[in-house]
Amino acid sequence: MIGESIYRGLIIAALGMLIACLGYGQIPGLNGTWKLNLDKTTGPHAKREILTFDVTAEQEHYTVDEVEMDGSLFKTEYTAKFDGKLTLTRISSPAR
Repeated sequence: MIGESIYRGLIIAALGMLIACLGYGQIPGLNGTWKLNLDKTTGPHAKREILTFDVTAEQEHYTVDEVEMDGSLFKTEYTAKFDGKLTLTRISSPAR
């Protein structure tokens, strides 16, 4: 099912970004909100998608808000602290 593959892809992307960004917690260019550009998107995608990054020296907070092609809502978010300790990361999504 396309919705499930998008969900898995987003989780993998989010975790990959978390790993890649751990060393870059103080880069101000990463902060911001990005909207999906349907004209430049290929392959399966949501009808609407907004990514938000809020990075400080102490932590990174990432949020994905989507409207799927069938109109269902999807949200994933995590917060990672840059304290060198392993912690559980909250990744949530409402039931479809």
